[in-house]
Amino acid sequence: MTFHIFEGETFVVLGASGAGKSCLAQILGGIWHMDSGQIFFQGRPVCFHSPEDAQALGVHIVQKHGKIVDALSISENIFLLRQQQFMIPRQQNSEQTKRLEHMVGLYRSPDTPAADLSGPEKSLVELAGALSADPCLLILDEATLGYSDITRQKMNHVISLLKQKKSSVLYATDSIRDA
Repeated sequence: MTFHIFEGETFVVLGASGAGKSCLAQILGGIWHMDSGQIFFQGRPVCFHSPEDAQALGVHIVQKHGKIVDALSISENIFLLRQQQFMIPRQQNSEQTKRLEHMVGLYRSPDTPAADLSGPEKSLVELAGALSADPCLLILDEATLGYSDITRQKMNHVISLLKQKKSSVLYATDSIRDA
């Protein structure tokens, strides 16, 4: 399979369950290793051995089964995803969290424990964590699966914001409704 995602473009990978969409997304996000083929990013061949490798180049993934830690607050989760939690003063952390929450359409206290959030809200926290890193390429791996129309609208708003910033989005889904 060959495809190109250009700057500021949203590219949808639509297919049946089991077709390999999540596998592709996880390879591009550095979670899984490819066994053949090549990936070019910004005109150069790359091989991501970890999510950190992908993130170092500005590639971030939000998955349907995210990485949110229930024992941590919204703010701690957002900055844990960026591995900067302990480098940013608490007040600045709270201000940045509120700005990111507003961007994704989540209006909860930054100190709210993630355990108190619904599934769609946790997905929005993970999305806010990815946005905090100002991604060049955001991969949404069935990130709205089973969620409400409101959550889908919030995701679409974020995609519009990213396009304005010339960031690209790869959206993997098995639902024509999400595409």
